[in-house]
Amino acid sequence: MKCFVKFVGVLDKDGGVHHVHFLRGLNIITGKSSTGKSAIIEIFDYCFGSEDYTVPEGEITKAASLYFTVLGFEGFDLVLARRPDDKHAFVREVESWTGDEPIFIDASLFQDGYFRPLKDFKDELGRYFSVKMDSVDEDDSYKTYTGRRSPTPSVRSFTSFMLQHQNLIANKHAVFYRFDEKEKREQVINHFKIFMGVSNQPYFVLSQRLEEMNQELRKLELSLPRRDEEKKKARSQIEHALEAYEAISGSAFVGMDAQGVLANPEQSLQRLTETTISIDANNSDFDKQRQDRDVRRSKILADLREMAKKKSALQKSVEFSAAFVTNADAIPLPGSADIAVSACPFCQSTENHIEHEANMLVEAIEWLNNELRISPYMRETFEAEEREIDNQLRLKRDELKAVQAEIDELDRQTAELARGRSLTELTIRAKTRVEATLELLISLSKVDSQPRINELRNSIKDVTAELAKFDVKQRMDDIRVFIDKEMKEIGANFDFEESYLPINLHFALDTFDLWHEQDGKKIFLRSMGSGANWLYCHLTLFLAMHRAFAAYSDKGCKIPPVLFLDQPTQVYFPNYLSDSGEEFDAEELAQGVGREGRVDDDLESVVKMYKELIRCCELASERYGVTPQIIVTDHADHLDLGNWNFDSFVRARWRSHGFIQFDS
Repeated sequence: MKCFVKFVGVLDKDGGVHHVHFLRGLNIITGKSSTGKSAIIEIFDYCFGSEDYTVPEGEITKAASLYFTVLGFEGFDLVLARRPDDKHAFVREVESWTGDEPIFIDASLFQDGYFRPLKDFKDELGRYFSVKMDSVDEDDSYKTYTGRRSPTPSVRSFTSFMLQHQNLIANKHAVFYRFDEKEKREQVINHFKIFMGVSNQPYFVLSQRLEEMNQELRKLELSLPRRDEEKKKARSQIEHALEAYEAISGSAFVGMDAQGVLANPEQSLQRLTETTISIDANNSDFDKQRQDRDVRRSKILADLREMAKKKSALQKSVEFSAAFVTNADAIPLPGSADIAVSACPFCQSTENHIEHEANMLVEAIEWLNNELRISPYMRETFEAEEREIDNQLRLKRDELKAVQAEIDELDRQTAELARGRSLTELTIRAKTRVEATLELLISLSKVDSQPRINELRNSIKDVTAELAKFDVKQRMDDIRVFIDKEMKEIGANFDFEESYLPINLHFALDTFDLWHEQDGKKIFLRSMGSGANWLYCHLTLFLAMHRAFAAYSDKGCKIPPVLFLDQPTQVYFPNYLSDSGEEFDAEELAQGVGREGRVDDDLESVVKMYKELIRCCELASERYGVTPQIIVTDHADHLDLGNWNFDSFVRARWRSHGFIQFDS
């Protein structure tokens, strides 16, 4: 995004305009304490949509009726403005202005119709930076757990990369603005690939579509075994229904056996509806079926008893194995044994029987040790067999339950006949049961998921290929490598402590962690010692990132390469509150903080820092055709920058007056 800050200013209550004019590249506002330097970054943040009104209390807040920022885009300028402590914001596009004085800024510009609620303002501003998106979910997991969609990108996330406040620029615990809020930190990290132009709305639409198809495919694939089981169950029910029909009616079902009916259930159902029932009261099928089920029940009961006996034996084996190990551990063992050859006291003949017994004992011990080693595995084997027996018992009990249900049905028919129910009535009921079961089987057979499964698999393959074209992982890794490479180049020009040289900083895009790697060990910022190290880590990272923003501006990067640095030299001149003279005096600032003897070294480090800021902008312009904008508010002044003239970068010098000045 080739955008930069042109003006930051205040419209006072009398209609006067107070402003600072900025250019691309390095911009310096220098001055003594309490002149409004730090207000610049707060005014920009407020005009850029901050929920908080944090402009420092003082002359500025007393005089201000409105704060404004003018952003320069290619072909037009965008004016942003806020009234003090107001939840509405102003955004208006105007013609591009090239002068040093914003003469187009006056009270008449800020018409009420251009003020809108803060949320609407952020949405409108987001359109100028192309970050307005409807959805960034790649799947429904976030919505499942929270009940809402993931937060969409906002231009407010840009401020984490653009603003380094006075209390942040050399902080060892925090690197990014607004990262003290966990939710905002996660949003910035998650949306970074969007801000860098790596992923966009079509990418997330495709990702959501892919996840939806994968979910549907998983459901269908999981339903296949259940549907097969339902079909198997329906076939079994038809066989039992046909047997019940034949048992009560005494005749076969429309002249077909169960195998024939199952071979063509639709035709069988048609024939059944067109055929009147016939009853053969002399048929003995009922008795045969009753006897057959009694035999089956007896066989199942016998199998259950055999399985129960086997399970009992396995349980005892498991108990014995456990007891064997426990008892073996409790047996006291001698630490050593002396073996000697015995000799007869009379004839002096020797006997090696003890040695033979000792050898047998060794063999026995080896056998025991081997048994002890395999006993845990034996126990696991027994337990596995016990689980298998439990499964067989469950299936066999289900089989017994089904046979008992058939017996109960046959006995119920007999009982109903005894109560005066007619054979015709019972046969009609049996016929209806056959019809219902056939209809169920037909409906299950008609639902064929395989064509839809094949269609989904082909679509998933196509969408996966489309997503692969975005190459998100590789492109993000390329950005990480780019930032690490730039940090290595930039960091070499800063005065890091000698123990960290050569500086070897790395940055993780998935966590936004920053560390120095030395001898294979990660040394994070909080463990790197002095304030100068922390300052240079911040500067190295942010300069490298803004070079990346410049390099990727033509590849869809939406973050403008604009960086505010507030009081970066405070690590060398911490006594800045005493800076009240007409000129910057490093010696005076060094007094009282024990750095009098290091003023020359400190100034040399500060000069190196400013040179690197200039070099960063110029190299980015040469390499990528985009010049980052760095706005520094500081006390340092009149520095000797060698080939560069310090005054050429100064946009305001507030020594005799401050930001707000009235005509005398």
